[in-house]
Amino acid sequence: MLSNPISQTSTIFNDISWKPPLDEFITCNIDAALFEETKTFGIGFCLRDKHDNFIKAKTATINCFPSPMEAEAWALLSVILWPQNLQLKYVIIESDCKVVTDHFNSCSKGISEFHVIMDKCRH
Repeated sequence: MLSNPISQTSTIFNDISWKPPLDEFITCNIDAALFEETKTFGIGFCLRDKHDNFIKAKTATINCFPSPMEAEAWALLSVILWPQNLQLKYVIIESDCKVVTDHFNSCSKGISEFHVIMDKCRH
């Protein structure tokens, strides 16, 4: 018997809620968007403290049109470099792209553009 994936997903996500980071940490939410009409993509980051107060944000538009997974991976790579430039030590990166977060936390290797970007994120 097959179960309904939509009801399973909603059950999973109903149990998720934002928890503030420890005192010395800040959170950085990342996202990417594809713009088919201009064949570009955008990335955005937002830093918040443990009280959910805004600290800083950044956006960028890139003149290429990758796959959605590659765009999300570029957002991750870009945000890894950004806090280093701001001299931040303890940053928790949050993404809505499960494929990117799962891949980042695995030892998976490959030769696709997505894999190359993710390898750069880990090093």
